Amino acid sequence: IAYTTMTSDRFSRLEMIDKNGTETRQIADFDKLAFNPSWSSDGSKILFQIMEAAGSSSINIIDTRTNHIEKLDVTGSPTSPGWSPNDNQIVFAMERKIFVLSLDNNSLTNIYELADCFPSDFDWISID
Repeated sequence: IAYTTMTSDRFSRLEMIDKNGTETRQIADFDKLAFNPSWSSDGSKILFQIMEAAGSSSINIIDTRTNHIEKLDVTGSPTSPGWSPNDNQIVFAMERKIFVLSLDNNSLTNIYELADCFPSDFDWISID
């Protein structure tokens, strides 16, 4: 299980706990709010968001073996990110639209226009 906590100095910490609930491990500390962690299907990476300046957010991926963090190239304020079943795409909502970002070639596709609703969580959307 991956989760985020606030530290006493108002920073964020990304942590994980084993499936037995007995061993915790600190993965990373941030000087901004980190939230919405989500494991890749192979368990090697965690997708999460960081609250950036002026209320915008970024999508980031951390490799849990190396602790290398990659900030994905998305302009705006993406929300509710999720992995594709084979971990090669990220789906997220932004500006009343749903997008898919290919991690193979960094292409961004707008797949759906939202009306007056905004998803807080959704299952993977298949694109053919």
